Amino acid sequence: MKKAIALALTLALSLGMLAGCGGGSKEPEYSGPSYAELKVGEDYTDLKAELRVITHRTDLIQEDPEKRDFTDFVKEFNALYPNIIINYEGITNYNDDMTARISSSNWGDICMVPTTVLLPDLGSYFHPLCQLSEIEADYNFATNRQYDGVVYGIPSTGNAQGIIYNKKVAEAAGYTSENLPKTPDEFLTFLQAIQDNTDAIPLYTNFAAGWTMTAWDAYIYGGATDWEGSKPMINNGEIGTMVLGSWAIIQMQEAGPNAADIGYMPFPITQPDGKQYATAGADYCYGVNKYSSQDNKIAAMLYIKWLTESSNFAYDQGGVPVPKSQPYPPTLAAFDGIGLVEDTPAPTELASLQADVNRENEMSLDADQTHVQRVVEAVITGSETFEDIIADGTPAGTAPWTATPPASNRLLAPAPSKDGAGAERESEREGNQ
Repeated sequence: MKKAIALALTLALSLGMLAGCGGGSKEPEYSGPSYAELKVGEDYTDLKAELRVITHRTDLIQEDPEKRDFTDFVKEFNALYPNIIINYEGITNYNDDMTARISSSNWGDICMVPTTVLLPDLGSYFHPLCQLSEIEADYNFATNRQYDGVVYGIPSTGNAQGIIYNKKVAEAAGYTSENLPKTPDEFLTFLQAIQDNTDAIPLYTNFAAGWTMTAWDAYIYGGATDWEGSKPMINNGEIGTMVLGSWAIIQMQEAGPNAADIGYMPFPITQPDGKQYATAGADYCYGVNKYSSQDNKIAAMLYIKWLTESSNFAYDQGGVPVPKSQPYPPTLAAFDGIGLVEDTPAPTELASLQADVNRENEMSLDADQTHVQRVVEAVITGSETFEDIIADGTPAGTAPWTATPPASNRLLAPAPSKDGAGAERESEREGNQ
């Protein structure tokens, strides 16, 4: 068994208003360095602090000799900062529970910033880490949790949007990595081939889980019941495809003995010019409690910067790396030559526009699963047509929307080739363990 050095791991299965570390009802004055100015391993090596970190990754709370978990991260960080004690707490219903907890100033020191916090409100809860201009040239997704040029959250990893599939099921249906579907029609043909040639469920939506349905909004801006049970099902070939972000690849690979059978393809959308693109964006971002003490804020930023730049976390999790200098993992090999597009952030004066529109039209696009579930239910039962659903949510007299995605959306650095980059990063990872 691994030894958890200076680490208390607590799994929070329900909301608990626990006393935080270094918190208070009044924001302490801060005169220390910014996140960008800190040099990990060189600055504040004698700093003493105790941090509470709140995470959604409950799967990494438990010690596991077969993979790196938070125990390992803290142990490696403590080799540089032996006097910084880190206590992890995991929350299962993360976004809802953490949204409630940050209303109290003493929730802890580091959390994954809930996506429910509007950009203009970030400064009400979180410490300003640095100016966007200080990290934008070096970090992917740096704009995700910034407002008016101030960064309040550092991405933990990036997600490419695509489809997890079982390679053996695909091969039985006549598909390999060389002829994967690139358009919606080709994808439907692919699913039909799985239906006709295998016993697998062609597309597993995880309809009942609810939150999985929001992925469809993010991608193009079944069967279904059991999220946890679906992982071993796709691992052993009972499921053909699942529409999920790249964050889920490793979880599916680790859900059974057939990790090599799990593949990941870009979402099948090809532009009229013949080029295929996929959206990519930040996963949860690390935020620091504005009410933590100055020493705790510095310690928290040091740990976040180490996680971001030195821990290999994004690579190990199959994600798009946050530092632009780091190569992509082999799990994203199918994205070789695919343009990864990051949404351009809204200007400051429009930062809350999406939330305002969602609230007023009650559609909650990219935030609520019920409208996508309604479409799936209509397909299964035949209770209504797609046109009926669209008409129901469109005010009378509204002209059809014909807008195209803004040309200013940013293209990330091209994904590395299938061979060199992944092997190089794997070698680095093994050397760091």
